[in-house]
Amino acid sequence: MACEILIAHTQPLRQATAVRSTLLQSSLAFLRDRGHYARYLELVDPAMRERIVASIAPEWLPIELACQAHSVVAASSCPNLQRTASL
Repeated sequence: MACEILIAHTQPLRQATAVRSTLLQSSLAFLRDRGHYARYLELVDPAMRERIVASIAPEWLPIELACQAHSVVAASSCPNLQRTASL
């Protein structure tokens, strides 16, 4: 099967520096729907909590904020939170 390139990537590939807030909001909705939101808010860095929670409108957020938001689940001492978020 032949492969056709529709849009070529620019070279060299650059590291991501931002993420859409909708990614964070969908993750928060997932945690909220499964009853883990309050625990998540306890675990997230207070300095970043407001920025994570307040990102309602679609916007670009710093990649560090997204990494912090998602690393809370990965580093959590709450096994149910880890298991649910990895689905």
